[in-house]
Amino acid sequence: MQPAANRALSEWNLDKYSSVVGDNENHIVQYCKDTFLPDLYITDCSAKSNPHGMNATDYLHGAVQPAVLVFVGDKPAMAWACQPSVSNLQGSLGRPEPTEVWQVVEDCLQNWKKGIEFQCSNGEDLGQTGGCQAILWHKTCCSIS
Repeated sequence: MQPAANRALSEWNLDKYSSVVGDNENHIVQYCKDTFLPDLYITDCSAKSNPHGMNATDYLHGAVQPAVLVFVGDKPAMAWACQPSVSNLQGSLGRPEPTEVWQVVEDCLQNWKKGIEFQCSNGEDLGQTGGCQAILWHKTCCSIS
């Protein structure tokens, strides 16, 4: 999986980052699920009821569904996870609007810089994407440290 992560580093123009980590066994994901995102959904690709048509050979440890976890300092500012369902087209719809997510992060960052406590947003109060926007969001990757 690391070769795919390295390829993404160049193909997605992520040159400003020193590295991208491939984790095909989902150790990082499991830690995030256990610690910050209890609703993080991992599709069991070996299940016959797999609605995504994902191949168990390609996803031996499951396929992680979309999520957003952003830290400001050492505290989460945004923690949202998609729960695939028929009503959201198995996760294609209903993702938080990227501009609103970014505003939450910027607000938390400003509070953090001033020493003011901030609350982690779960995204429930944010606008949601439609189909075309979901595709763009799926192809967007960012990190703040």
